[in-house]
This record gives sequence, structure tokens and C-alpha cells, in this order.
Amino acid sequence: MDTELTRLIQDMPKGENHVHLEGSISPELLLSLGEKNGVTFPFDSEEGANRYIRENTRSLDTFINVFNVVNSVMCGQEDFHQLVVDFAREGARENIVYREAIINFAVHEHRGIDPREIVRGLASGRREALEKYGVDLCFIGELDRSVDRYWAEDFVRRMDQYRKEIPLVAIGWALGLKGKEEDNFRAPEHREAFRLAGELGFYRTAHCGEVQGPESVWEVLENLEPDRIDHGVRGSEDPALVAELARRGTLLAVCPSTNVLFGLYPDFASHPVQYLMDQGVRVSVSTVDPAYILTGLSHELTQVALAHDLSREEVIELVRKSFRYSFAGKHHQEKLEDWLKQN
Repeated sequence: MDTELTRLIQDMPKGENHVHLEGSISPELLLSLGEKNGVTFPFDSEEGANRYIRENTRSLDTFINVFNVVNSVMCGQEDFHQLVVDFAREGARENIVYREAIINFAVHEHRGIDPREIVRGLASGRREALEKYGVDLCFIGELDRSVDRYWAEDFVRRMDQYRKEIPLVAIGWALGLKGKEEDNFRAPEHREAFRLAGELGFYRTAHCGEVQGPESVWEVLENLEPDRIDHGVRGSEDPALVAELARRGTLLAVCPSTNVLFGLYPDFASHPVQYLMDQGVRVSVSTVDPAYILTGLSHELTQVALAHDLSREEVIELVRKSFRYSFAGKHHQEKLEDWLKQN
């Protein structure tokens, strides 16, 4: 890849659709909050934290263990405020101007954290993030797929109340923390919760088509009717499903480094992102859990461009889709278009 395209990827305004706020905790913040809240870790330095994460994040199930260790430092409003500000600062370093942050309210509530404290921390942190770094954030309430239908429906109603304080734009159906993914894939059971979410004006997104195959994507499409799918890459194994995704105009928010790390594909060149784009499927690139995967959005885009020999125009279109099909509408896309005109 020529240096001009590399510089373009780094310098252009970017958006990110699929990133978990809890998955963005930097080693520096992790150790700081651990000391503040009296949490001990199996490491005592930033280098040790990175090594622990790298050595223990080799599959989705081992990732859950790391997730629980890291998230033990989040204990109150101030912690969530600082995490949001840190999240924005790291994004600004890469010229990310808009991020849709997924929040796992359920896991924190299970740990005894009052959701209202989380919301207050998110609200104040977002204000500071926008003022200091110019990074706009919207939030997605993560519905744990392992819960029963009644808890799920109550969760959606509670999320609706929080929209008075934060831009909570969507309900996301994601990882169950009570066992292996295949044991907690309950799309039919959560059909009513997603119907309710749509009725209340939420966008809807769902994690599928990563560890499980194309059948998981079909199940989500038929039961949850999502506006977007997070991951979804194994849908590429079913030509009929690829055609259906293209027909529906469903955005796949893909995260190639995670897919390679978890062994779905041996390398970036084997990743189906190019095939999906060629078949007319809408695709954007995200980092999902940058602090755990030890990557950044510029790196993701650069590796995709390198592996698939993307042109300047194809890279720009990938970034453009992260704005055009975002849950905040298209107004952030103007920042990209203005920048391209000037540069």
C-alpha cells in the first residue's frame, strides 16, 4: 500500500458502528481504576495487562473470562464518566468523530451497580468528550441473549426511560455471559422484546454469524428483524443469505481482527469482507473491543485495504458507510465529505 493511502486512512474523519465501551478500557485506565476501587489483578503493569489479555483472548469463551476480570473495576458513576472520556480521547487520536458505543447494562447490574449511576456517568462523560475532543457518541443498550423473555422485555422498557438523559439509540442483542454462545442463542424467545423495541422507536441490532454459522443469521433475520447485524461474516457461506442481506440493505458491522484472532479465518486475505462488498452487501469496519484485541480502527482499515488491494475510492466508501448507515442519521457524513473536498 502506498503511503498516500495509509495517510488517508489515518487522517480522514471516521465513524465506528460496532464497539463495546467496556472493551475499550486502556491498560492505564484499568490499573488506575483498580487502585481507586481496591481491585487486584493477575498483573501489575500496563505491559502485564496487555500480556494477560493477549494470552487469554483466544476464543469467544476465554474472552468472556477476560471481560469479567477487566470489568470488575467499573464501580460507579465516576468510573463510567472517565471511561467515556478516555474512549473519546483514544478515538480522537485516530480522527474518529463518531462512535456508537455498546453498553452491557445487564452485567453491571448483576454486579450490583445501579443502572442510573451508569447513565449519569455516560451523560456527563459524553458532554466532556464532545467538548474536549469533538467526538460524538451514541449508545446502544446490550440485551444479554441468555436472559428469559420477561427480563428482556422489562430491559427494553427500562432503556426507554434512560433516553431522557443520554442518546440511547438502539437495543443490541449480544453475547450471553452465562455460558457458551451456542447454549444461549435465543432469538425466537426474544422476538417480543425486539418488537417492543421497534415500537418504542429504538433501532435494533444483533450479534450473530461469527462463532455460529449462517443459520444463526437466518434465525436473527426471521425473529428479530434487525436494522443492522454485528459481525454476520459467516453469512458469506450461504449464497442465498448473501443475496437476502443485499436485498434488505442490512449493514454488517464487521471486525476482521477479532475474526482472525478467534480462528474464523487464518488471515485478513481470507476474510470475506471483499466478497460481501462485491455481492452488494453493505459493510462497515469496526474494532469491536480495541483494548482486548489490541488494535485500532486505522489499523483495521489498513489491513483490509492491504489484504484485498482496495482502491482509494473503495476505502473511502467503507468509511462512508459507517456514517451513512449509522443510527445517528447522516449528518456526521458531512464532516467526511467536507474533509474530502478540502484534501
